[in-house]
Amino acid sequence: MVGIDVAMMTLLKMEKIHLLHGIWILPVAMALYALQPIFFRYKLEYEGVGVLNVVWNTLSSIIIALMGIYVFNEKISTTNAVGMVLSILGIILIKW
Repeated sequence: MVGIDVAMMTLLKMEKIHLLHGIWILPVAMALYALQPIFFRYKLEYEGVGVLNVVWNTLSSIIIALMGIYVFNEKISTTNAVGMVLSILGIILIKW
């Protein structure tokens, strides 16, 4: 699920900064995002909805933020970095 988020947001960001062009980008991003419920439903067999959603959203946010930093040279504040570290600690506590 996180991989789908990363792929979809990468496509949209690359279009926004004019690295990709074409009317196909938005429909492909939407199709990728539409796959989320299929994977979410499957994972519900192994984890509760609350924990699954928190882990998915947190990991997705952190990986996309790191991609923004390293691939697109975006800047984050110290407060944002501390929030990301606390999010990781939160996942560790949830899964512990």
